[in-house]
Amino acid sequence: MIPELLAPAGSYESLLAAVAAGADAVYVGGPRFGARAYADNPDEGRLLRGMDEAHLRGVRVYLTVNTLLKEAELGELGRYLAPLHRNGLDGVIVQDLGVLSAVRELFPDLPIHASTQMTVTGPHGAALLKKHGVSRVICARELSIPEIARIGELSGVETECFVHGSLCYAFSGQCLMSSFIGGRSGNRGRCAQPCRLGYRYDGALWGQRADENTTPAGHGAHGGVHGGGKAGGKAGGKGGGGFSDVAPLISLKDLCALELLPQLVDAGVASIKIEGRMKGPDYCAGVVSIYRKYLDLVRECRKVGAAYEVDPEDIIRLSCLFDRGGFTKGFLGGGADESFVVGARAGGVGASYVVGGRAGGADETYSAGGRAGGIGAAPAAGGSEQAGAGRLDAIELPRPHVRGDAGNPRDVGRVDAVAVPSPTPLGLTGRLTLHKGQPPVLRVDFCTGNAGTRGYARMAGWETFKAPLGRTGEVADHSTQCPGTEPFEAPLERMGDLPEAPTPLTGQDIVKTVSVRLDDWVVQEAKTSPLSQEDALRQVAKTGGSPFVFEKLAAEMDEDVFVPVSKLNQIRRDALAAMEEAMLSPFRRDGAARGDCAARWDGMGLGDGAAQRGGMGLGDGAAQRGGAADTNHQHTTGICVSVQSPGQLGAVLGFPKVDEVYLDITGFGPDVWKESVDSCHGAGKLCRLVFPYVFRMREELFMDNALPALKVAGFDGIMLHSLDQIGYLVYAGIDLPWGCDSSLYVWNHRSARFLADLGAMRLTLGLELNSGELAGLSAHLPGIGTEVVAYGHVPVMVSAACLEKITGRCKGDGARLRAGDGLSRNGPRKNDLPRNSSPRDDLPSNGLPKDNLRYVSNDAGGTWFSTLYDRMGKGLPVAHHCTFCYQTIYNYAPIWLVGMEKELQRASPDSMRLCFTAEPQEEIRRVLEAYTAVVANRRPADGVDLPGEFTRGHMRRGVE
Repeated sequence: MIPELLAPAGSYESLLAAVAAGADAVYVGGPRFGARAYADNPDEGRLLRGMDEAHLRGVRVYLTVNTLLKEAELGELGRYLAPLHRNGLDGVIVQDLGVLSAVRELFPDLPIHASTQMTVTGPHGAALLKKHGVSRVICARELSIPEIARIGELSGVETECFVHGSLCYAFSGQCLMSSFIGGRSGNRGRCAQPCRLGYRYDGALWGQRADENTTPAGHGAHGGVHGGGKAGGKAGGKGGGGFSDVAPLISLKDLCALELLPQLVDAGVASIKIEGRMKGPDYCAGVVSIYRKYLDLVRECRKVGAAYEVDPEDIIRLSCLFDRGGFTKGFLGGGADESFVVGARAGGVGASYVVGGRAGGADETYSAGGRAGGIGAAPAAGGSEQAGAGRLDAIELPRPHVRGDAGNPRDVGRVDAVAVPSPTPLGLTGRLTLHKGQPPVLRVDFCTGNAGTRGYARMAGWETFKAPLGRTGEVADHSTQCPGTEPFEAPLERMGDLPEAPTPLTGQDIVKTVSVRLDDWVVQEAKTSPLSQEDALRQVAKTGGSPFVFEKLAAEMDEDVFVPVSKLNQIRRDALAAMEEAMLSPFRRDGAARGDCAARWDGMGLGDGAAQRGGMGLGDGAAQRGGAADTNHQHTTGICVSVQSPGQLGAVLGFPKVDEVYLDITGFGPDVWKESVDSCHGAGKLCRLVFPYVFRMREELFMDNALPALKVAGFDGIMLHSLDQIGYLVYAGIDLPWGCDSSLYVWNHRSARFLADLGAMRLTLGLELNSGELAGLSAHLPGIGTEVVAYGHVPVMVSAACLEKITGRCKGDGARLRAGDGLSRNGPRKNDLPRNSSPRDDLPSNGLPKDNLRYVSNDAGGTWFSTLYDRMGKGLPVAHHCTFCYQTIYNYAPIWLVGMEKELQRASPDSMRLCFTAEPQEEIRRVLEAYTAVVANRRPADGVDLPGEFTRGHMRRGVE
């Protein structure tokens, strides 16, 4: 099956361009709730018209509602979607689990697609979403083709993947850098793209090992972000004057998977997606037309057994439309390496290119050089991201001239003027009947073989329309064959670019047919100047301003008749309007059935799910310690602490006010689980295991091998980061209480209820909500345990493009294999992933036995910290989780909420968490003393601030 070609439509004009260029579907944002808030998103009226234009040509329309919604915004969702739903919206793309829940309830017949912002990386998350109404999963960009194939095969859900356009450095949905540095949240469609800025990375460690009692470089000198804090020392621990040798080291090249289309077809991908809602109609039309060409080529090659090849000239054309330092095949073509990044050479990153050419418009040529086997190369230092487009590795090709209106060559690498096609008019055949004393009649047929029929018929079927039409319309019940009519007796002035030979009127199936009669007027006998057949046909053929054009038009009329031009215009308008309504009627939904959806939404309660679970507080831990959990959010807030190394754990156990300890799996392997849990229990504290941020094949194999150790360790619970991990718990039969970290976003009561109904015992509230929003949310969550992060370096980027890899420093040993390589399996589909029926036993990982994917201790590089310096010289800690082959970049200033006790009390969480990453024991003790004294014992906050800069996070400001 050839996948759907899905095109971006950042504007009404782009939507039309995508339709004209051959897209099977478009995704578009409306005026609300879309992840491209700065795109030229059409308003409701233009969006409705654009949907009709697309549906008339057999193109599906998906609406992006892929942002997180605050509690106060939920009431607007039903009213926003209702008119689009009635008009025939083909699907909605969502990120927020609360939005998923609401759409499923309000519009049960509306297909739901899980956004790539949900960070689905495996079949467990996909299967879970399928059970809750999702028909398609948009896979994370970091997945390989075998991983994508496995998701579709084992979950039974449709898969969609990006094949062209911009790549985020972080996993989509797992980036808070723009939010915490600039206050513009990517989860609200307002990303400021800090990954495109300059950075410096030389592999320098973030101080000493986190479990040694030493002060890491940069600690005691935290860089500040919005929200305020106290300055102390030089920013970032590396000097505050900034760097002159920064480069865009975490700015990835654009994806181009044109060469991989046959593999994606074999992987069963249902839809291939082009990124670019922030780009214009010229980009949309150009890229879509090339991918349309090659999808059709895949189909034809497979019919005749020919080899699939990509013309290098088409790669040049793509790069002329937009280029960011060359193209990459991304993770679809393998793991991350130096060829991914745009950045100029800095510590071994990137390769320069040379653009030749002579003045006066001579052909520019693009030199070979750069990484073999990839497409494109990085620009020279200081070059524009648009400059130097179009080069290919290992060959030289002339770049075609791109000329403007004046005929002058344009800048290298940009196409400033592209002829954007308009959608092809829909071809009609018609018959005008004019008999004296009778009303005029115009019958219009939309038949197979006419222009524009193919795509429409694929969606709407071949039925004959038989419903009443218009104010004066009458519909004839014709047979399924177009009857013969008289040949067209006068040259018809056609609108649009139509075939030279008109489509015959016989031997074709009717798709739609309408017959309109003007009952309020009859044809009269001419007294002076009778209407000629030629004049009548010419007037009726004027279809400008409509989506139609007559390919064949005939007339049956008496001699010496008189019909005013106004009546001919009226019957033409009525007939075309009736035909348009007939063609769009299969897409319309019954508005009356859901006319009260907005009112029903406003009246939606919390349901019984939360109440049935009763009080949770600190989970079941409070009951285990002999203290009943208070469910009214007025009890003393508990303190939980997360640590990343055994050395940090020793500093925590001596604090009696700490209720629970979270052990990060990236720093605590199965070999120390039981010992660490016993230590916590011996100190009177509960102990929970924190899963990794992502959950791909590597992590799944790791957990499979670690299950025996998990069963005997004695953990009191687990903290999860993704939907895949929730699904895996059920699949693997892990029967432990579990909670959700902040990466499973809880911004409204419906997302909280969704996770709680799945079994979550505790929810970490969103890091981007302010205290007022947290308070409003907590008020709607009776009986659901809540937690806020009160201290710690916030993880602002979780990325598979590790800095060690893209700078060529990764050793690539058994613990650092590229996730996803070599994954394949044969056998029956496991749609629901049943417990204790593993579909993974025959899966190799880079040819190594599964027992080689064991935990690598901290000393051997399980997790270690380096430093990424921004252009201001501030150092961001980078955790390299080599066991699982991904990295986490943290904000350079920790959250510090001491002094904000009123705000914390207003948010009324059941527990607050102190997150330690690379802090030494001395600093851990200082933080714990401050929080236990000020928060737990409610003492004044004087004199307990951190010595360096810190941030209040979003506790006061929030995000737009």
